[in-house]
Amino acid sequence: MEVARIFPDEDVNDVVELLWGFSLADARDETISRRLLALMDHSELAIRELAYFHVAALTGRANAHGYRPTLPDAARNAALMGWQNMIERNGGKLLK
Repeated sequence: MEVARIFPDEDVNDVVELLWGFSLADARDETISRRLLALMDHSELAIRELAYFHVAALTGRANAHGYRPTLPDAARNAALMGWQNMIERNGGKLLK
């Protein structure tokens, strides 16, 4: 698998899933929603970029909470708190 030549073994499944994409039904799933937000805080920039691409596309909120995958850790964590608060208001889901 080509992905395994670039990413460590522990990231391969996440990357493959991110490359396949997510549906609106996935955005209404609490486990998937929380996982996508966790991936927005991944140590690898490419994984953060892919996760954010899907979150922004699914929610239609590309500029929400000031998040950018390239932000330094402290600023990214502050922006992620805004996303966390939003999904908590939605019952743990990106979409109600």
